[in-house]
Amino acid sequence: MDNLAELQRKKAELAVQIERQRGEIKMTVLEIREEIEPANLLKNAVSGALGFSKKKPGEATTTGLGNMSKPLSFIVDLLVKDPRLSLVLKLVSPLALKYLPQLVKAKSAGTAVKVPEKPMKAKVYGRLRRGISSLRDKLHKS
Repeated sequence: MDNLAELQRKKAELAVQIERQRGEIKMTVLEIREEIEPANLLKNAVSGALGFSKKKPGEATTTGLGNMSKPLSFIVDLLVKDPRLSLVLKLVSPLALKYLPQLVKAKSAGTAVKVPEKPMKAKVYGRLRRGISSLRDKLHKS
């Protein structure tokens, strides 16, 4: 009798384990389907070829002076014929790419038009002036 109860308990535990593993397998299959979509594959290939892919934790970042990624450096060599200009672009462009978004944010935040609020005295005089002009209009109409 104890053996039968123990077997049923183990069977229930295994059924739960099988369901959990089935769920994990389904999630893995869905992730794989998403990864192998043609649009994602093309995006990953292009970003990897141009050097915009995400860096792995062990890799060094290329944000310092003159540390342009190899694909972008190759494209600059192809497009720019003057070697001095090419060198300047290779040295300056990583810094520009790093600091340009911060400069744009700072500039756009600084260009907000701030309308100064009128002082209380000016508000009171304005109301008095409007009141007087409305009284004059009423007197002229009658």
